[in-house]
Amino acid sequence: MRILVACEYSGKVREAFRALGHDVTSCDLLPSDDNSPHHIIGDVIGVVKSSQWDLIVAHPPCTALTVAGNSTYGEGQRKYAERLESVKWTCDLGILITVRVQTANTTGRNG
Repeated sequence: MRILVACEYSGKVREAFRALGHDVTSCDLLPSDDNSPHHIIGDVIGVVKSSQWDLIVAHPPCTALTVAGNSTYGEGQRKYAERLESVKWTCDLGILITVRVQTANTTGRNG
C-alpha cells in the first residue's frame, strides 16, 4: 500500500509500516529525526493534493485543540485565535482526505 503519515517527524509510524513492506512517506513542517529520504518537509495539505494515497494516517498538532489547553486556548483566552486557526487547518486537511483515514488526536474542542 502507498501510505502517507501526516504530521510526523519522528519517523516511528513511517518506519513501522515500511517494516511491513509498504511504500510509506511521512510529512511534517519539521525535518525528520532520522534524516530519512522518505520524509517530506512541508505542509501536508499540499502533499495530499499532489498525490494519490491508499491510506493516510494523520497526527494533527493537538496543542491548541485539546480540552487540556482550554486555560490558554479557550474562548476569551489569549491564544484563542490560534485554536481557531488550528481547527480550520485540521478541518481543511480532513476535507481533502477522501481515502481510508485514521486520525489520532486527544479529546478536542471544535471551536
